[in-house]
Amino acid sequence: MATIEKRVAKDGKVSFRVKIRIKGHPEISETFSTKTAAKEWAEKTQSDIRGGMRLITREAKKRTVGELIDLYVDKVLPYKGNGAVDTKRHLEIWRQLLGKYALISVNPRMILGAREKIQNMETNGKKKSSSTVNRYMAALSVVFSYAVKELEWMDDNPISKISHLREPKPRVRYLSDEEYEILLKKAKESTNPYIHTIISIALTTGARKMEILNLRWEDIDLNANTAILRETKNGEYRVLQLIDPALEGLKELYEKRGSSPYVFPNHDGTGALDITYCWKDLIKLAGIEDFRFHDLRHTCASYLARNNSNMAIIAEILGHKDLKMTKRYTLFHLDINVL
Repeated sequence: MATIEKRVAKDGKVSFRVKIRIKGHPEISETFSTKTAAKEWAEKTQSDIRGGMRLITREAKKRTVGELIDLYVDKVLPYKGNGAVDTKRHLEIWRQLLGKYALISVNPRMILGAREKIQNMETNGKKKSSSTVNRYMAALSVVFSYAVKELEWMDDNPISKISHLREPKPRVRYLSDEEYEILLKKAKESTNPYIHTIISIALTTGARKMEILNLRWEDIDLNANTAILRETKNGEYRVLQLIDPALEGLKELYEKRGSSPYVFPNHDGTGALDITYCWKDLIKLAGIEDFRFHDLRHTCASYLARNNSNMAIIAEILGHKDLKMTKRYTLFHLDINVL
């Protein structure tokens, strides 16, 4: 609906302000010097908006959630960095739950019903945590935003009307001095020729596991003591400054390298090494409890903070865009002697 308001300025100049309010579309306004021009603009603009909304409605009726997810996975996800692996896994679950429904029929109530099913899905006998379910919701929300902003298949994102689940206090775990020493000692004694260097890189640069494992020799400059991360969680390049013992380990591996382009290759050199079982065995052998590979990143951040690196520098090193995350990583309550 359009309304036209006559305005008279202090100098006596007359103008006409048009406001257009149509459900499902943001309010827009414009000012004209004549009422005729205001009416003409209002009629044309309303017609254009309704025409565009009709096109969106037609697409929403004929397109399904499954089609939208498939298109996003094919066209957008390959450019999203390491986080794409988890996103794809999350979207596959959504595809199973909502894939057959037309976009026009999707509403918050339907999504909440599917979310409850996801919450009750068990992994190793445990239901999914609130934080995990929120990540599932975030993955689908990005897909709906893609449909709204780029494809114009939907006029709004139904997840924007749903509140996040309350999450527990974030878990942050660090290595103690004793744990640090025993972990590197056991890693050095391991039959896996790469694990000590991998852990050393994590401790001295704060890089994530897959960022390290996906490194190729073309990314390493042993003269400049740097490594370029081309596949990061946020999809942006990041440069790591290499120091010992990580640098020493990389130099030794370089001298013994084979034909694989990967710094840490799998058994046939065609891809990155999988350290899942090696890591579990190493942690068990070292007697370290409740510790994940990602906690090496926490340990690195704490070390940087204790050595008076400011929050902005630590955020840059870790690749954080949000200082709230950096603050969570940089607690000072443990006495950690990393190097």
